[in-house]
Amino acid sequence: MFRMLSALLLFLVHVINVQAGQVQDRVEAAQRSGTRFVPVNLFERLPSAPATDALWQKEVKEADVLRLDEQQTRQLMQAGAAAITLTLPSASGPLVLDLLRAEVSRDELVVRVASTGRTVTPDAAVHYRGVVRGSAGHIAAVSIFEGEVMALVSDDQGSW
Repeated sequence: MFRMLSALLLFLVHVINVQAGQVQDRVEAAQRSGTRFVPVNLFERLPSAPATDALWQKEVKEADVLRLDEQQTRQLMQAGAAAITLTLPSASGPLVLDLLRAEVSRDELVVRVASTGRTVTPDAAVHYRGVVRGSAGHIAAVSIFEGEVMALVSDDQGSW
């Protein structure tokens, strides 16, 4: 499953990189035309705790631990909103992403397990691409699966 999700995320990264200049224009055009961006809160920020901090402290300088609301992922997949505002909570304040749905045809994707070469069918998902609110040129891609979320945000500090 992880390999399949990684392949889909890489595909979205490619799509965003190819169309990076257009992503911000598309979001701004949707906002100007009155498109409703549905507020989405998929995550709850967990307080710092020694047990969770020990899991990441050797690998990264700073992190926020988030709990995914799996029911919200299912509801979002069923609703299939054309535009969403996804808020990611963090200790330094919320990161707000304004996102438009990106149609990714499962028929066009070939996902192959690297270790076996076996082809697998991608899981159902909704994909979004857009911008970090208030940060010109900062882009984001988010893929939402039932009970799972993958995201890539590119800003002045890099891609994460």
